[in-house]
Amino acid sequence: MSDQLLLGAAPTAPEGQEMFFYCADSWYALCDAIDRLVEGFRPYQTMSAEAAESLSVILTHTRLNGRLRVAVEEAVAGLFDGNDDAAEREASFVAHLMEQAQQFADFLAVCGGCSPD
Repeated sequence: MSDQLLLGAAPTAPEGQEMFFYCADSWYALCDAIDRLVEGFRPYQTMSAEAAESLSVILTHTRLNGRLRVAVEEAVAGLFDGNDDAAEREASFVAHLMEQAQQFADFLAVCGGCSPD
């Protein structure tokens, strides 16, 4: 899989219609980070509206208190080892994932539940 598309079940705003991850590495790393915050997170199952809204609140809260960044950093630790510019690439990927996490939280807040396509 090179990408991941999530479709909103009953979106209440345009940003809840779909969420597209263009890179599987981003999706996998974000799922790993979320699993560090929400034990048993299952990224490939349909989410009810209640579960989606709950995850949105968790992502937003943990982003604000810094726990999300720590989870993302732990999820990507070592991915770029062996590269001359490993620290710079890792920092850039963490920043990218933090943006993706915010977009994912925004999607989840208004998707009315979602499922992978």
